Amino acid sequence: MSESKAAGKVLDVFNTLLNAGFEGSTIEQISHSSDMTYSSVRRALKTLEQHQFAFEYTAPGSKVVYWRIGEGVVHIANNYRKQALRAIESIETQYFETT
Repeated sequence: MSESKAAGKVLDVFNTLLNAGFEGSTIEQISHSSDMTYSSVRRALKTLEQHQFAFEYTAPGSKVVYWRIGEGVVHIANNYRKQALRAIESIETQYFETT
């Protein structure tokens, strides 16, 4: 499989997790939603887990394993927010300097 196809599968799984929200999804649910095989989904999830973009958990009192979005997403969102605020502050400074 080409690198771009593999990356596309990982991103498809990531998007499915994002759409699942805080409840998360089982590998079977992700497989069904993304039209990918169980083993392809599992590989994609393990790749996301290595980079802290996903993690697996078992709900208390259950044997069902769910996957959820990991803290790596929070770090990216926070960094993006900081960059956006810096850009806004720069524009604001330029605006006040010219008016």
